[in-house]
Amino acid sequence: MASKVQIVVGELPEKDDVKLVSLSGEIDETNLGDLKDIVDPLLINNDCQVLLFNLKDLNFINSMVISYFTNIYTKLTELNKKVIFIEANNQILDILDLVGLTTIIDNYNTLNEALNALD
Repeated sequence: MASKVQIVVGELPEKDDVKLVSLSGEIDETNLGDLKDIVDPLLINNDCQVLLFNLKDLNFINSMVISYFTNIYTKLTELNKKVIFIEANNQILDILDLVGLTTIIDNYNTLNEALNALD
């Protein structure tokens, strides 16, 4: 049975070059394509300089999702853009720590912390 994920893309009025992608549910190979369909256009959008992923309500990711996050980091770094994780719950944060993603992608507890770090 396919996993369920909800993906919501928002804009921040105070930062028009920042896109906020809120993820909830579970992401694995059965629905990673849904995430790619939404996020990939943002990677090359000139109006998007920072991509914030809110992981508060994300319950599961697998190695394919981790690989995709790594690819996002690589692509945005090549374009002098940033990717940031915010509000990752302990379960997801443990996974990101274990695979070393938090050593290359900044993680903040709140949206305000992330935005302050950008200034």
